[in-house]
Amino acid sequence: MVSNIYCKLNKFDAKTEGISEINSKLIVENPIHTAKLQKKHGDFYAMAATQHELQSKALKKIPSFIHAGCILDKRAYEQCTSEDVAVWKARFFHSKNLLSLTGGLGVDDWAWAKTNCLVTSIDTNENLNCLFGYNTNKLGVDINRLTISAEEYLESHSLDDFDLIYIDPDRRDGQTRISNRVDLFSPNIFELIDKYPSKKWLIKLSPMVDSEFLAGQINRKLSFYSVVNRSEVKELLVLVENEIPTTAPLKEMVHIEGKEYRYFSDFKINAETNQSDSIYFFEPNAGVFNLKLNRILHNGKTVVALNEQQTFFRTSILFPNEFGRTFRIISANDLTGGLNKIAKTLKEKYSIKEASITARECKISTEEIRKSLNLKESDRTYLMITKIGKYFNAWLCEKIIY
Repeated sequence: MVSNIYCKLNKFDAKTEGISEINSKLIVENPIHTAKLQKKHGDFYAMAATQHELQSKALKKIPSFIHAGCILDKRAYEQCTSEDVAVWKARFFHSKNLLSLTGGLGVDDWAWAKTNCLVTSIDTNENLNCLFGYNTNKLGVDINRLTISAEEYLESHSLDDFDLIYIDPDRRDGQTRISNRVDLFSPNIFELIDKYPSKKWLIKLSPMVDSEFLAGQINRKLSFYSVVNRSEVKELLVLVENEIPTTAPLKEMVHIEGKEYRYFSDFKINAETNQSDSIYFFEPNAGVFNLKLNRILHNGKTVVALNEQQTFFRTSILFPNEFGRTFRIISANDLTGGLNKIAKTLKEKYSIKEASITARECKISTEEIRKSLNLKESDRTYLMITKIGKYFNAWLCEKIIY
């Protein structure tokens, strides 16, 4: 719960500015001394401690907010969009008049406002909205933030002027994360889309959400975007348009590195230019899994699935780095059976004492496997392992550097 101390923030107040300067001047307090902070910041000491706790991570995630001296709330920060992704989002999904139904810390709102978009932002938390008002002054943007629920606003206001409705529903049930239970998100996106079908919606979801489940729940034209930033899948975006679908939904991976954006919507690889005489091990990345694109890779010839969930593949194709990790296989087909047998082969035949382990469908943890195989961690050698029936299958690999 956001403390009502946020409603006491005042840009002309010395105590408030002291909190702001923790971030704007990058004042580090490590470890955090509660007594010292209490003496220096008084009633604001808990807020000061939060800034010190989040500063180093936030400097990478939302640097403009830190340099401007914005004040952060921990829960709102954890669910906020990273700055690079928000800037891309505002450019790619251009809007002149945006309704943001779940404002939160306001990183997305800020990014759209920077494109000269007129942003109306709402949130049910009055205290968080006070913090948002303080931060927008620091950032130099003008955004209309209202304290009201999404349902109440939609029922009591005209939507005619809005060309896009953006929603990032709360993915917690109390203190518990429910990242993949869309039906339990708040507000309920299915109910809102059904009630206001004439509008264009953009929904931000956890990458754990099943895109195929969503497609089965929303009978509208859909486009899915799996957003990858710094090699990590950050979110699944769903664009919902006011049309009955006549084709399968667009599924696109978006790789964001700073201001560089690369888009991948087609897995058809030119065999003449990419096929090799060698056999490789390929593990698609989370962006591929997020959109279920791994299911279209298997062709029985150049690409063969090695496990039931199709997370490991044997292939003669060199896939681009944006699709996942490609390894050179350095073992023969002899790492199969029980873990004791595999451990013995690794030691006696391959003299392996270290390997980075990736386990899929093994029904035991990676650490348990590591302990059984008596392997230390490595950044050079990789052991990819799965289980089919009673037996484990493993591949000793080295990563290919393009």
